[in-house]
Parts: sequence; structure tokens; C-alpha cells
Amino acid sequence: GHILQFHLFNKFSSKIFVEKAYGRVNLMGRHIDHQGGYNNSCLIDRYIQIAMIHDYTMYPKITIVSELYNESHVYDMRYLDDIPDKWTKYIIACLKYLENNNILKLESGLIIKVDGDLPGGLGLSSSSAMIVATVKNLVNMFDIKMDPYDLIVLCGETEKLIGTIGGYGDHTVIMLGQPQKIIKFTSRDKISVDKIIDLPSELDISIFSTGIKAEKGFELKDLYNRKITLYKEGLDLINCANMSEVSYDQILKINNDEIKKVIMYGFNEMERAANFNKYIEFEDFIELGKLINKSQEDENNLYGCSCPEAEKICEVANSIDKVYGAQICGAGMGGCVAVFHNNSIDVVQTMKDNGFKFIASVL
Repeated sequence: GHILQFHLFNKFSSKIFVEKAYGRVNLMGRHIDHQGGYNNSCLIDRYIQIAMIHDYTMYPKITIVSELYNESHVYDMRYLDDIPDKWTKYIIACLKYLENNNILKLESGLIIKVDGDLPGGLGLSSSSAMIVATVKNLVNMFDIKMDPYDLIVLCGETEKLIGTIGGYGDHTVIMLGQPQKIIKFTSRDKISVDKIIDLPSELDISIFSTGIKAEKGFELKDLYNRKITLYKEGLDLINCANMSEVSYDQILKINNDEIKKVIMYGFNEMERAANFNKYIEFEDFIELGKLINKSQEDENNLYGCSCPEAEKICEVANSIDKVYGAQICGAGMGGCVAVFHNNSIDVVQTMKDNGFKFIASVL
């Protein structure tokens, strides 16, 4: 099984290629990167590490082994028409996308080892981290010349191959993010970094699990894609090319309540995301907290991708002195909640005492 594969991996004389990709937390700008809105994100201290070697004895088989998932899988790329519906799909999708677009040609098998401590299904971009680490390895292994921005687009297009409609936001922060920095950028038509600012020394962000996996299986993927489709339907109804053209009065004229709520959420979140950095730079944490809590309120009441477990974490966290605000991470429907608080208090222990599981901090 996989233990033997680990042993073989370590014994191979072939050159080993290794890449590490950290998870991310979107601090403000959820569900709007694909609409041209700003994303304000930072890296967290959990990561996926992928190591690869050529396997000249098993052409053209791909062996994927992982202590993180305690699994081993072997795929023959000659007969792999459908991408597997398990965590290995992110690695296989990278290979298929690069081959389908004539960016690389597999002339040997590969042994791929997946390690790390970034849990999946928690809204912390484990899937995007796996894609980024895989793609970076492959371009190095096959000596493909590509700048970071082209790599980001390649990663985003790979994820679309799996069936997820969306932008390049997660891949951008994982590729360009820095420790203790917040990166503000847009990534719809092209990747444009507006600014990179320091995380204030007095501000801590602690991340807690809802206990609900937000894995992108068929049901949740359909929900996420449905929300993006509602954006398009709403923009068509009010004759706007994108969300930046939308006015409040136009939204009020939308009769379909489901569409109206999504467009209203996007309208509000676009404004919050554009102004988020000002509260950080001026260290106005009280107003920052109000902005965060309003975003979570809209997440629950308008966009509809929160959950009772996330709402409970937010409620308990906001009852603690010197907690500024709390909001769900990622695409929602489970996953994690980010709690923004003063670094002088031990929020982690207090939340643990209330039965919540701590997951990560900012890198």
C-alpha cells in the first residue's frame, strides 16, 4: 500500500521537486472576485506540500500517495477520461489541463507525495493550495517558462475543468501573498494588485471550525455555481455589464427575490471590500468590526451561504471583550469562521472553553 510507496519515493535517485502552498483567509470580499470586486486576503499558517519525481518504470501511470489523507491511488492517464471525484481530482485536473492545452507532454510516470496540515472542506482553500503547489511543481519539472500571473490564470482555469465556476482570487493570494501582510487585488478580467499592507501588530485573526465540512461535492458545487448564475441573471435584468455599474435604485426594481438578494449582497460587499484597507491602515478596529459583522449578516440573510453553526461561533465570539467581529470563511455552507480580536486576549482558549475547535492563525 501507501507505506511501500513512501519508502520507494524516498529511495528514488530521480530529482525531487517540492512546492509548499499555504491556505488563505479572505478578510473581506467574499463571492465577488468573479464579479470584479476587491479581495482582501492573507495567508494562514496551514499548508499543503507536494513533492514529485519522475517514475520511468511506470509510464504513463500517476501514483499519488499521502500521509495527510492516509491514502494511495494509481491512475493510468491513457484511460482516464473522467476526473476522479475525490481529493486527487485537483492533481489529475492539473495534469489533464496542461496536456490538453499542449503545455506539457508526459513522457514518464510520476510519483506524487502529498503532505501538510491544511485540512480540506473548511473554506481555507485547500483545493486551490493543492492546485498551486501541483502546477508550480509541474512547470519546474518540465522546465515551462511562465510568469506568476500566467500561473495564477492557469491554476484558475484548471479548477474550472473540475466544474467550479469562479475567479482566480484564491490562487492569487496563495501565489502572491506574504506573511503578516494583507493583499488587496482584483482578479476577474486580469489580476491587478492594488496594494499590500501590513497586518497591524495589535490585531489577531483566529480561525475556528464550524464542524461542518464545506467540500465541493456535487450538491455544494451546484449551489456555488447557482449563486454565480444569479449574478448574471440579475445583471441581465437591469442591463448592466458588471457589478460596478449597478446602483441601489436598480436593485430595488428587481422583482425576483432570489436574484435581488444576491445582487444586493454583491453591491454591499463590493463597497465593503473597496474600503476595507482604510480601516486596517488607520487601525480603526471598532469600525472594522462593524464592517465585518455587517458582511456576515448579509452572508446569512442575503447570499444565503452561512449556517447555524457559523452563526453560533459569531455570536459567542462577539460576546467576548476585545473581539471586534467574526465572519464565515470561504464560500460558506460550513467550513470555518474567522474571529478578529485584540492580541492582548486569549480568544483561542476562551473559544475552546465554549466547545469550539481552533484551526489556524494568520501566517
